[in-house]
Amino acid sequence: MFKIITEQEIITKEVNEVEVSLLGYIGYKVKKTREEADINISQLSRRLKNSGYNISDSTLGKIERGVCSLKIEDLQAISNFFEVKMSAFFPEGVL
Repeated sequence: MFKIITEQEIITKEVNEVEVSLLGYIGYKVKKTREEADINISQLSRRLKNSGYNISDSTLGKIERGVCSLKIEDLQAISNFFEVKMSAFFPEGVL
């Protein structure tokens, strides 16, 4: 049996796939940046907390895996910590 899908369902699916892909890319870049700084997730979380940002180890892990929504404040805190522009975590041409 076939299910007829609406144009809106197709658009929603495409948007969700792009969103997941973008979150995955950002997460990959965060992880790569962290690894280049030679620190683990717990160290990053602790240092962010010492700087006034409360991002747990668990949240950082989810961000790196691209499996959670990312608050702009969290990405700003991470970019400030690594002293890079937020655009460094996005594919070229996105921002």
